[in-house]
Amino acid sequence: MAAQEHHQQQPPALRRRRFCYSNVGVRVWWFDQQLLAALRGAGGGGRGSSDAAAPAPRQVVVFGAGFDTRPWRLDLPDGVSWFEIDLPEIIDAKRHRLTDLHASLGPKRPAGGGGNPDGGAVAAHSRHPLRAASWAALSADLQRPGWAAALVDAGLDPSRPTVWVAEGLLMYLTHQQSAALLHEAAGEWAVSPPGSRLVMHNSTQELLDLRDSHGAGFQYGPFPHDLVATWKSGFPTGDAAAALASLLAATGWAQMGACRGRAGIAAEACAAGFGGGEGWGAEAVAERVDFEAQPDVGQDRWAVFFTAGK
Repeated sequence: MAAQEHHQQQPPALRRRRFCYSNVGVRVWWFDQQLLAALRGAGGGGRGSSDAAAPAPRQVVVFGAGFDTRPWRLDLPDGVSWFEIDLPEIIDAKRHRLTDLHASLGPKRPAGGGGNPDGGAVAAHSRHPLRAASWAALSADLQRPGWAAALVDAGLDPSRPTVWVAEGLLMYLTHQQSAALLHEAAGEWAVSPPGSRLVMHNSTQELLDLRDSHGAGFQYGPFPHDLVATWKSGFPTGDAAAALASLLAATGWAQMGACRGRAGIAAEACAAGFGGGEGWGAEAVAERVDFEAQPDVGQDRWAVFFTAGK
């Protein structure tokens, strides 16, 4: 949020500058776009989806949210209830940081409008107002089942569609843990009616196989080797959409949506003018990224981004 504010204060000439796309920057852009599309009721399930008549989701659950600031920086539709799940020490650190930044933890309220059930400051004069109707953070270990019941207790309405987001999480779970997470989100506690959507990404099994065969010499920039060494599972590559669709269907998500590698996302971001400047074409991607720009080549096969619906 502070970086966004700093950018807005720059002179117009500086704000028009074009910036290179980083690996993580493109990832964040894609998640932003897919989340907003899902909240509009677009871009969720695949062909034959049963959610055509379902209302657009107005609930978001972010797994392993960390210091994600989307409910403060995105232009969300009215009425979005936002839930985050992470380890207790992460949630505590985030609350302290949000307080330091004078960010509200509750919706904007007029003077004398009552307290905030989450314990946050009244947002009428907040430096960073909450753009969701509500925000709740739950402590849970996502390696273990049972978190869905806690979400319902915290206010998630199991009768309404939900967008489930996992950014930078699934690779830290085993295959069994990832499957259990997706299955619980799909409806073990009946928390995902038709119209619900997944927006997620993971490393690929191809990456993990290469890492294991190369040992200490393996590099996947910008991620340090010691970090990549902790990744426990991977999904099929982006060109194996049928295999990924089968995996998702087995966990209760039968309608495959988007399936991309990072290069494809960079081309979309380039065409949209992300990073400054206007009117870029996809041919500029190779000059603007610090990662593989050709789809399904080399390191582009090491991460997969996908959406799915019910």
